[in-house]
Amino acid sequence: MKNYNVFRPAYTAGSGAYQSVATVCEPYGKKVVVVGGRTAVTKVKTILTASLAFSTLKLVDFVWYGGTATRANAEKLAAHKSVKKADMVFAVGGGQALDTCKAAADLCGKPVFVFPTVASSCAASTALSVLYTATGETELYFCKKAPEHIFLNTEIIAQAPRSFLWAAIADTMLSHAEQIFAQSSKQMEPAKHLGEQLSRHCKLVLEEVGEAALADCDRNTASKALERAALCLTVTAGAAFVPLLSGLRASASGEEQMPYYEVLHRLVRPGKYTDAQRLAACEALHRTADLAAAVGQ
Repeated sequence: MKNYNVFRPAYTAGSGAYQSVATVCEPYGKKVVVVGGRTAVTKVKTILTASLAFSTLKLVDFVWYGGTATRANAEKLAAHKSVKKADMVFAVGGGQALDTCKAAADLCGKPVFVFPTVASSCAASTALSVLYTATGETELYFCKKAPEHIFLNTEIIAQAPRSFLWAAIADTMLSHAEQIFAQSSKQMEPAKHLGEQLSRHCKLVLEEVGEAALADCDRNTASKALERAALCLTVTAGAAFVPLLSGLRASASGEEQMPYYEVLHRLVRPGKYTDAQRLAACEALHRTADLAAAVGQ
């Protein structure tokens, strides 16, 4: 049996999540560089600075990540004087910012802690950075390990546009259909079995709280429903995807993880997949459509 690695970060969630930053991060050093999107950094700067006021951690700089998730921006960040000077990187923002920061921290051998400002991506919890070339093609960068810790401040998440939350809900529910096809082998590693179960859990949670979470996001309210949805989208969904990373490393062609349009095509292609798998994928897709109708998307 081949060897494989599974890395998952710890996390802190809630309206006071940043109060735990010093306790979690102080063992990693003293100098911190905060990297992310301009808007995202503005949102966290005051509350993050206040949370570290009586700690041994020092914020040495706030650095823009470059605006797009590219290897060139990751390399620029890795070479940035403030990043090189720091003991650790605080990555702030949405998926592209977090993926760029993770790759940059990996390139220069720094531990990275993530501070999502939108619940739009599982980038916060995976060792994979999805980067793009100058022509817009996808370039996968595999970090040596996942981020050390996720700080999910639900007050900040509640201020983000609902469009980000909606897109993440649809994306995560559709991912369950992908998992059904990806787990077609009867002899798979236990981690992949776990991934399928976590994917199923995400689907059930989002069916239960998705509408309420979107409504609370409209009201900028850090509710329990929004917290459950955000954790599902940023943490659990990432844990569900992690077991597929070994397959992506071996073959980026998509045999292990298919884009959503391929899921649709395979629903009408008999042969390789059983009727039960195709019906289960149909159910996942239909439930996503039902949720879309309910929230007026």
